[in-house]
Amino acid sequence: MKKKRYFNDASRKQQILDIAIEEIVRKGYGNTSVDAIAARAGISKGVIYYHFNGKRELIERIYSALLEELFRYRKTRVEKEVSPRAKLRTYIQTYFEFMRKHKNTFMAMMEAGIDLASDHQGNPWAKGINDRVFKFIAEILAEGQKSGEFRPFLPMSLAPVIQGALDGIAIHWFSDPEGLNLDECRKELQGMIEIYTRQNPGGTD
Repeated sequence: MKKKRYFNDASRKQQILDIAIEEIVRKGYGNTSVDAIAARAGISKGVIYYHFNGKRELIERIYSALLEELFRYRKTRVEKEVSPRAKLRTYIQTYFEFMRKHKNTFMAMMEAGIDLASDHQGNPWAKGINDRVFKFIAEILAEGQKSGEFRPFLPMSLAPVIQGALDGIAIHWFSDPEGLNLDECRKELQGMIEIYTRQNPGGTD
C-alpha cells in the first residue's frame, strides 16, 4: 500500500511554488491558472489560497526569491576579486553561470517578469531588488574610476545598461536557445564593457 505523503506548511508552499514554475515553463505565465497548479499538485484551490493570495503573489515569490539568490551568488563571487575590472568581468560571468544552472526557474521568472512589468499595479517588490543590483554594479564602476582603471562617466547611468544587456540576452536565449551562443554573447558583452570603460577607449590600458 502506497504511503500518503504529508506536508507541513513550509513544504506545501514549496511544492506549490515548484509546480507553478513547471506550469509557467510549459504554458507561459498568461496561460497558467491556479486551477492547473492545484490539479498538478493534487490539492484544492483553497489550499493554494490559504498560502498565497493568487497567481500574482505566487510568481512574485518565485521572482523575488530567484533575484535574491542570484544577487547573493554574484556578490559572493565578485567580492573575491581584487581589481574593479576583474569584478565587472566576474559579475557578467556569474549571471550566465546562474542562468544555465537554474534554466527552468529563470525561464519562468523572465516570462512572468515581462507580463508583470506591463501590469498597472507595478512591481515594488522587484524594484527594491533591482535598485540593489544597480547600486552594486555602480559601486564597482565608481571603484574603478577612483583607482584610475575606468574613465569618467555616471556609474548609476551605466549600471542599468549593463544589467539590461544581461537580461536581454537571457530573454532571447529562452525564446531561441539553439540560435544563441551564450559563451560568445558573454565574451562580446565583457569586451564591449571593457572598451567602453577604459580611460583610453581606443587603447589597451
